[in-house]
Amino acid sequence: MDTNVKILITGGTGYLGSHLTEYLADQGYNVTALGRKEFIFKNKNINLLSKDVRELIFEDLQGFSHIFHLAAISPNNKNNGVDEAEIYRQNVESTLHLLELIKNKSSSTKLIFSSSAGVYGRGSKRFSESCSFNPIDLYSCSKASCEQLIKVYAHKNSNIKPLILRIANIYGPGQKLGFVIPDTIARINQSDSGLDGEIAVFNGQSVRDFIYIDDLIAAISMALEKELTGTYNIGTGKPTLIIELASQLIRISKKQLVIKEENKNQDVNVLNISKIKKEGWTPQPSLKKGLKETYKSYLNN
Repeated sequence: MDTNVKILITGGTGYLGSHLTEYLADQGYNVTALGRKEFIFKNKNINLLSKDVRELIFEDLQGFSHIFHLAAISPNNKNNGVDEAEIYRQNVESTLHLLELIKNKSSSTKLIFSSSAGVYGRGSKRFSESCSFNPIDLYSCSKASCEQLIKVYAHKNSNIKPLILRIANIYGPGQKLGFVIPDTIARINQSDSGLDGEIAVFNGQSVRDFIYIDDLIAAISMALEKELTGTYNIGTGKPTLIIELASQLIRISKKQLVIKEENKNQDVNVLNISKIKKEGWTPQPSLKKGLKETYKSYLNN
């Protein structure tokens, strides 16, 4: 792919967005991040557009051949102060507004949307891209609704070329509190080792698919290079019990802690990634290695 093309990344200052923005800029792409006013990128060639997606105007999108739509309010962010209904409304409104602008562009636009494994809901089998939607919360429901909006607009407007990525649970160095792994690390670091030392683990019998941030960036980069379209799952395809995740982190910490389980839910969400693997991508680091890197980064910061 020609690195002279202009790329816009909404949510470009978020966890996934900032990593993707830095990576693509380092590869030589002309990248603009849409996001928070105060954010410092390591790569000084990155442009920052400080706006909410819903504040974008038609002129803002001119010249961009590729738009990554990563911006979304998540219930995992404990500081957003927004209830579930507002999360749904803002996520759908942002996507609808973006699509209305894109449809009026005279040139073709590749729209890459970061969806969620949550659109599938819960089930014992690995979810493939052909599985039906069955979200169990309004955040996942907003992602499913945004997917449908994108497909409708792409069907009616041939200049919109969509790629939908249904992403498993992201983790890695620098992820903020409000997610399973950083929250567990924080509880471990705050706990006292010893005979009576313990750590609370919530929904320990639940099973999830965890994808390391560097693997996810590699998958997205490959999809960009190959100009993929359609819908792809991105995860590891490997089930991980939350309680086993906590056990691994305790071993990494070298603390002597006993796990105290809370809210023993037993739901499962794991992805089938055979479709993306056929394109030549495979997740690299093991969960153990990824957790070690993540834990080490928290100690250093």
